[in-house]
Amino acid sequence: MALCIGNGVVFAQGLDMAISGEVKTGLFWFSNDTGKDHIEGAFIHNSDDNIWIEKPKYTDLRHEQGLFRLNFQIGKENLGAKFRFQTTGWPSGGTSEANWGYAFLYGNFFNDQLRFSVGKLGDSPWGLNEQDFEKELDSTMGMRFEYMPFFIPGLNIGFVLNDWNTKVSGETPIIDLLQETVLGVSYTHDYVHVRFAFRFDSEADNNDRLTYVTDQGSMLVYRLEERIIQNFLQGFQIWASGYFEDLGNKDKNMLSATNYLYINYEPDNFLSGIRLGYNIVNLQLLDYNIENSRQYFSVRPGFYYKLFDNLLNIGLACEFAKDFGDGKVVAADYMHWYIEPMLKLNMSSNAYLAFVYRYQDDNYKLELSERDDKTYKFTKYSCVNSKTHWVNLRAVFTF
Repeated sequence: MALCIGNGVVFAQGLDMAISGEVKTGLFWFSNDTGKDHIEGAFIHNSDDNIWIEKPKYTDLRHEQGLFRLNFQIGKENLGAKFRFQTTGWPSGGTSEANWGYAFLYGNFFNDQLRFSVGKLGDSPWGLNEQDFEKELDSTMGMRFEYMPFFIPGLNIGFVLNDWNTKVSGETPIIDLLQETVLGVSYTHDYVHVRFAFRFDSEADNNDRLTYVTDQGSMLVYRLEERIIQNFLQGFQIWASGYFEDLGNKDKNMLSATNYLYINYEPDNFLSGIRLGYNIVNLQLLDYNIENSRQYFSVRPGFYYKLFDNLLNIGLACEFAKDFGDGKVVAADYMHWYIEPMLKLNMSSNAYLAFVYRYQDDNYKLELSERDDKTYKFTKYSCVNSKTHWVNLRAVFTF
């Protein structure tokens, strides 16, 4: 015991440690009218990271009362550890089990040109952490190898040997597991930043085709950022990011993708931006013969003015989306639109309160009971309109 304690004291000398975190919650009220049906409710929730969802189920949000997240990083010389735990659901009158976002050890070798990480991976150098979505392809147990050659500054290239991303049963040869490998590359320069990752997929985890049908095939994430203009126009940013799923899936009509182009300009007295989106929903549940093949464009501009030395921000955002394709919403000129004014009080650089209101108008498609006698696929659809008002009083702390 004395030896263990002694080793612990020695290890603590010269130890580098960083702790960060985030807490966000809020008071949420909604009122939704769909045809003759009316529902409304109030609960604890923060909606600042929820983008539009098809067939909105606002009552489901009551299970996400808020985010509590802690990040830890510990390092000594060339070795270190990173781990994060977080939760978004707190049962009424009960406790919540924390989710380990990542928990791994890493080492930098050969003059910091090689980084080797082992454990529950995450915090990927090739992942996406956008306001609208987070996406990492190396987030299971595994081993990550990164090569950062000194003769090409800013380059990070590597691969990950990971665990399955869906369940498997029976015996699995090693070649099947190796087919779950992730390849990644990123490059940072004064004029550009590029990030890309690709995850292969093995057929060994395709056992439950109905339950896991949307998680088959390869996956790809990317980010491309322009940095030339911001050198001449302070506060300007432009970048594109997105992800593809079900690439190369052998089942017919299996593809989904999300792509966004962001253009932001934030000088001293205001924040403005626009987000252009192109999404693909091309999904088929084979056992039930239900098809949903559709693409849609969206545009989301926003403008917020900074008052009293950024103590108060006031402004609004709005979005319009239009779909097309065989599975588009029938007899509707738009898929959805909304307007969202906001009043935000910045209590400090790392804490704020915000009052947000949204009016949202959605059209989505419901399947009727008529099917084709041979294919058993639906032949008629009805377009349903949904109108929603919601209010969210948000509280956010970061450190």
